[in-house]
This record gives sequence, C-alpha cells and structure tokens, in this order.
Amino acid sequence: MIYPVLAQELNDKTIFKLGSFSESRINKILKDASKLESREEKIRFISSKFLNVPYKPIKLGFKTDEEFFVVQLEGVDCMTLVEYVECMASSKNFQEFVDKLRRFRYQNGIIKYETRNHFFTDWLEFNGYKDIGKEIGGDKAILVRKSLNFSRKKGIILKDVPVRSRSFYYIPSDKIDDKIKAKLKTGDIVGAYAYKPEQDWLDVTHIGFIIKKDGEVYFRNASSLKKYNKVIDIPLDKYLKRVKGLVILR
Repeated sequence: MIYPVLAQELNDKTIFKLGSFSESRINKILKDASKLESREEKIRFISSKFLNVPYKPIKLGFKTDEEFFVVQLEGVDCMTLVEYVECMASSKNFQEFVDKLRRFRYQNGIIKYETRNHFFTDWLEFNGYKDIGKEIGGDKAILVRKSLNFSRKKGIILKDVPVRSRSFYYIPSDKIDDKIKAKLKTGDIVGAYAYKPEQDWLDVTHIGFIIKKDGEVYFRNASSLKKYNKVIDIPLDKYLKRVKGLVILR
C-alpha cells in the first residue's frame, strides 16, 4: 500500500507494506509505550509486538536511481526489525516514526543506495550509537579493524558504496560469562561477529536485541532459520553456541 501524501513528501519513493499493523495500531502502540518510563521498557514492549512476525528480507533497490524507502512491517529481517523498534521507541505517532526511520536508515535522510546505512557499525558513525564491547568486556574484548565493503579476494562488494575503515570490539562467545551478561541491558543491540575469511568485508552477519525477563537473558531477533522463520526470543546462551562472538552497541 502506498500512502499518497507521505509518498509525495518523500519524492514518491515511499512504499508501505504494513501487514497486520496499521497506522492506527502503530499509533496505539506508541501511545502505550509513551507511558513507560525507561527506554529499556519501551524497547521490550514495542519489540514484543513483533514476536512471530514472519521473517522476510526487504528489497530496497539495487541502484541509486531505483532505491525506495520501504516500510515493510508485514515481514522483517534482522536489520529492519531493529530499525523499526528503535525508531518507534522515540516516536509519538506514525508519521514521526516514518520520518525518524528515513533518517535512521539513510545518512542525512537522503534516500539513495550509497547513503543507506548498509553496515551495523554505520550506526556508530551516523546514528550516535556507542560500541560498549570494551566497556563491559574489559580485557576479554578484542579490537578488530576492517575495511567494510572491501573483500581481499573480490574487491568492492557493494557498488557505489564507500569503503569504510572501521575499528570496533567484539567479545568472544566463550568469554561471555555471568559478569558480562549482568552488564547487558534490555535494548542493547548485538551483532554476530563476521569472522570467516570470506566475510572480511562485513562487520556482523546478524543482529537483534538483548531482552532480559524472568531473570534470564534472551536474544530477540528475526530468524531466517527454517525451523523458526519469524521473530523469536532465544536464550542468549543458546545463541552464543552458534556464533564466534558479539559486537554490542548501546
């Protein structure tokens, strides 16, 4: 569904696919979230509304002149789930959410392929997030430097997207003990560190939220695994068995 007024404001580049959501339902969710005091509570509440939403990769376009601003709530992938929840958590209504999403997904809000935040750690540079790996991991955190979007074997991966030299920390999965988990907060965003040689152009391979409830720590994410294929909560300890380590933003 295309909303003509919003689409016109955004140069006819906006496409809405809301699924079971609607503008009125989102407004109700945001109204209820506004009554919560902390960001942690808001993230927990809003992200819970996405549980069981199907996993569905988003297609935004593959060339600069074909890029569209897509608000796809009928199905989400790991990146868009986090984008939607983060922007809803700081919005009062549907239209504010849409505007914040545009500015969150695109540098300076400019809807172009080359200005999209393609990488998780782009949020450090363009969206004001902080890498807390060293802060909570101490000497267990490992500093890595990568040339994002550049593969030593294949060269530039995403055409027209700048190569960004970036340093960040990850904490190895086998080093994440109870002390480190105690320092995590609901709403922290974690990414699975991309460690394989063929992933040298990536920072992470998957992202989601830390959710603490009932004395346990969970990883809330849009899972593409066939046995799930939807937004789920998985115990963090269980997820850590599948990944090399975590990159953690707050």
